Amino acid sequence: MWQSKKLTVTGDAGAIICSVLAISPWTPGAGKKESSGVYLSPENAIEWAAKKLAGAPSSLDVTAMLFSAPTLPAFVDVLAAAAAIFPVTQLTQVWRRAGSALNLLETRMQIPAMAGGLPAAAALSVPTMRQAGAAQALISAAGGSLPGIGEALAAFKTQRANLLADAQQQLQQLSGQSLAVRTVSTVRNSAGAIREMRDDIPAPDHVFTLCLVFAGDDLSMLRGMLKDE
Repeated sequence: MWQSKKLTVTGDAGAIICSVLAISPWTPGAGKKESSGVYLSPENAIEWAAKKLAGAPSSLDVTAMLFSAPTLPAFVDVLAAAAAIFPVTQLTQVWRRAGSALNLLETRMQIPAMAGGLPAAAALSVPTMRQAGAAQALISAAGGSLPGIGEALAAFKTQRANLLADAQQQLQQLSGQSLAVRTVSTVRNSAGAIREMRDDIPAPDHVFTLCLVFAGDDLSMLRGMLKDE
């Protein structure tokens, strides 16, 4: 079933290779189109994602995240907060799309439809994860001491110290932020993930929803960023 967690980006999270499903009101065929806009309930978003996931290999790690709201302005706010902490491409695309719908009041772009099953696995690209990882790598690489070669290295040492201080500050800022999410995670059990996603769906009365599903051989680093509240 869905659990409440806090997602915190950490510097020790390496590359995560996975497929990403993003089901939103603007996913072709998923949302319910009316004269006032396009809507998608958590139940329908999860069911749409479950059908896609059903065509995946049965032994994948799966982590799903659910974002929803009762109104479009609230949905934009929810996605903006999520994108500030975990700006994965699929999430920021839906955030921009929701913002356009809020500002323009009618659909002007379509997110391309996906073929059956999962999209091809690729490196999960999240800017805050890359920033935290780069900061951690710089701090770790600075473990040794510089050889003393006189005043010629003074400027370099100062620059190095400044870079390390900036990296440490950036890492502290990134790791000090957290995002409240509803999530489901299973290990090497795609079918189990589908069952868990369909169980006790949160906020059933909401009409704007984004369901993100990450599926890959090893999502332990992603799960490690999800902590109990």
